[in-house]
Amino acid sequence: ITIAQNFINNGAKIVVNNGAYVYVGGSFVNLASTEDAEIDMTNSTIEVKREWVNNNNTGEVFKGHGNQSYVILSSYTQNQTIGGYTPTYFDNLTLKGSKKILDVDNCKVEGILNLENTYLDLNHKKIHLLNPYPEAITELNGFVRSETNADFGYGMIVWNIKDIQDEYIVPFGTGATNYADIPLTFKIVSSGDNTGRVSFATYP
Repeated sequence: ITIAQNFINNGAKIVVNNGAYVYVGGSFVNLASTEDAEIDMTNSTIEVKREWVNNNNTGEVFKGHGNQSYVILSSYTQNQTIGGYTPTYFDNLTLKGSKKILDVDNCKVEGILNLENTYLDLNHKKIHLLNPYPEAITELNGFVRSETNADFGYGMIVWNIKDIQDEYIVPFGTGATNYADIPLTFKIVSSGDNTGRVSFATYP
């Protein structure tokens, strides 16, 4: 386990050893400006207690993708934002505790988006799920809040279901309760092609 108050990458190439756990008591800030200044993680975890900020305008936060890295945002005492001016491409993303706010458009999750005792406020933004199977979203007393008027732009989950024929549940909530009080179930009865995707949103 490695512990840091803030984690700031200002252009370095960082390798996190296989199976390592990095605990960040403050914010994670990615300021790298070159494509090779990425974090190379394999089966490793970064847990962050404050903000997630990606200001890398030329490359990704992480090197390569394939479910090999895990990010956990876990503050129980203050709201946390996923922001910066560049969307982050997560392998797996777990959200725990207090409210989480999506503050940048078009973030992606390759593997699993997990919600535990929290909710993700889409905040008029889109998040893309690249895992085509129903387990791409899991929750334990968690939900996703869309609930925005079209005049201001919908908050959306864009699910790349490809040609999978299955039943999908999106744990939407209004925010009036601490659970998914308006879950949406969507069943594919006839599969399409490998480019298939569905966008989900709610409005008040």
